[in-house]
Amino acid sequence: MIGMLVFWGCPVRAVLRLAGGDLNAEVGLVGLVAGVAVGVWFLKSGFSLGRAVPQQKSNGYLFTAFMVVLFILLLAQVVVFVLLPQSHLN
Repeated sequence: MIGMLVFWGCPVRAVLRLAGGDLNAEVGLVGLVAGVAVGVWFLKSGFSLGRAVPQQKSNGYLFTAFMVVLFILLLAQVVVFVLLPQSHLN
């Protein structure tokens, strides 16, 4: 079961949730089928990502730096809420 969930996690979990009575899983399965159908349509229409092109290392560092800045902003926001009195949060 674990090996199956590694490769087919989302569809299997959706079916298991549906089998357990969670009707919200129907929406997920419809979305999954629609996404696969759109992907197949694009592939049959000739869509291609093109060939792989080497990238500069700075491109990889850029996303990491952006995530670090977002994390720092998250921590700063938490500190602001902790330091404010309760009357300012409403």
